[in-house]
Amino acid sequence: MGDVGDTKVLDLAVRTADVDGVRAFWLPVEGPLTACLSFRVGRADESLPTTGLTHLVEHLALSPLGAGGIHHPYNGYVDSSTTNFVVHAEEGQVRHFLEQVCRSLTAPPLERLAIERRILESEADQNDGMHILDSLLRTRYGVATYGLPAFREFAPEHVDEQTVARWAQDQFTGDNAVLWLTGPPPKGLRLPLGRGAYRAPARASQACADFPAWFGGAGNTSALLANLPRSAEASALRALAEDRLRKVLRYEKGACYSPQAGFSLRDAVTSSLLCVAEPVRDCRRQVRDELVGLLERLAGGDVDKEALEAWRQRLREPPLSPGLRSDIVRAHAWDVLMGARPRDHAEWRQAVEDVEVGSVAAAAAVASQDVVFRVPADCPLSDPWLHEVGREPEAPLEGAVLHPHRQVVALNGCSVVLGSEGVQGFWPPEARRSCATITRDTCAAVLAWPDGRRILIGTTGAELDVEPLHWVDGERATHHIDDVFPTTAFIRQLPRPEGAGTPSRSPEPLLGWALLAGLLVLGVPLLRWFSGTAPAVLQDNVTPEENLAVLCTIAWVVLCCVWGVRLRRWRHALGLFGLPRPHR
Repeated sequence: MGDVGDTKVLDLAVRTADVDGVRAFWLPVEGPLTACLSFRVGRADESLPTTGLTHLVEHLALSPLGAGGIHHPYNGYVDSSTTNFVVHAEEGQVRHFLEQVCRSLTAPPLERLAIERRILESEADQNDGMHILDSLLRTRYGVATYGLPAFREFAPEHVDEQTVARWAQDQFTGDNAVLWLTGPPPKGLRLPLGRGAYRAPARASQACADFPAWFGGAGNTSALLANLPRSAEASALRALAEDRLRKVLRYEKGACYSPQAGFSLRDAVTSSLLCVAEPVRDCRRQVRDELVGLLERLAGGDVDKEALEAWRQRLREPPLSPGLRSDIVRAHAWDVLMGARPRDHAEWRQAVEDVEVGSVAAAAAVASQDVVFRVPADCPLSDPWLHEVGREPEAPLEGAVLHPHRQVVALNGCSVVLGSEGVQGFWPPEARRSCATITRDTCAAVLAWPDGRRILIGTTGAELDVEPLHWVDGERATHHIDDVFPTTAFIRQLPRPEGAGTPSRSPEPLLGWALLAGLLVLGVPLLRWFSGTAPAVLQDNVTPEENLAVLCTIAWVVLCCVWGVRLRRWRHALGLFGLPRPHR
């Protein structure tokens, strides 16, 4: 371990050290020692086929500690840009924890790979569900970089031991790490990590063509995600946005119980603002309108001075506060890891004091031009200054067209074009309106099953499910996809249960045929009756009962004819009986 920096520096000056080539930072804080070993690798550095690979390595690195009977508090987690191993314990326990993690990263315990796969699968099941933030990340960034946390982790399902070991050795190196502590590094601490190049943060992908933008989502919740330069004003904007939402939606209108605003750092220079509001009954439009107009109102100078001063006061913690000192050293280490210039506490404090109404309004104006809104699907926006995501029509592909079987409602009736550059789904056939176009250049991944099913996922998040049994000559689609798309994009899936994907006749046309059969059976006695009464009718020798038989027979014939015609358009036939029609 190298020499520790000047320990005589007082107050909030961060001390520095070098531990086996790893940059270390610390401040003295009372109580047990907290240490965090952070690496500049996260989910934004992966691709869709490899997403979850960093998480898998993190689990493997911690697995020997649990088996060794260590009971002190420790944890590991992966976010968009970093992987972190945290421990809070006595000095000797901290040293043992950090050294064991480094040994496991250098030589991962691959014999536990199958076990950790199952653990991650269980963890994913617990976190399953389409969250509000996920939908915003998908729409804004697509299937890359900072949009990947919104997608399922595929890597644990299919990566082999060599891929895991290579990722650990390439990414988890001493040159790509920092260590921060709430005290000097433990005596004799070693960090046996390999050497390697520093990895700069991922450059953000872009799925939206124009900003500000909006899209409709399931449920009643409205939300926004905006990016703006990292600054004290951006932090103040979060506090003021939440204060306004609470004041207007919670107390003035009673339209939302608990609107929230969050603030995070995406990278060294960019921060993100997230606002979410779930309305109470019958207040969706009120909540939507307030959220959509929030940044514009703040940009126009509608800033609460008292709320601004309250935010400033909350940041004026006493210099001896343990929480403040921990936050300072953690922020310093994060800046170094992300390639930013660290600012000392005095500089940050001055930046907070310099925030004014005008500077917050300017930050809101920047955010209002780089924002994505999520609104309820049945409450669309019509503002001309907002761009609807996915509204632009896609150019049709030229190629062979596959149509779904009549008895199968596949992809909402979608047909498939097999083009030389990719695959396109469209409906209805006569309109050729595209529902998804995925080419070789815009393909993020191909989920591939042994029985031929393929799910294509585009870089914008669009999906096209190609189930061969749902189309006429569907096997042709499987072969075409396997030939056109690169093998590196394929994610092999486990075999499905026998019979999965087999087309079955839709119950709606079956119901129509059953009703027609019933009419035919009931019509047999009517025909027999009619055959005996027809001569009498022609001779004008008719009884009332015979008149009734004739009328019933004529009505039955007409009904059979009408139903036969309607059956060819069974969607309309179902409507006659008040049954739901399939949704396009």
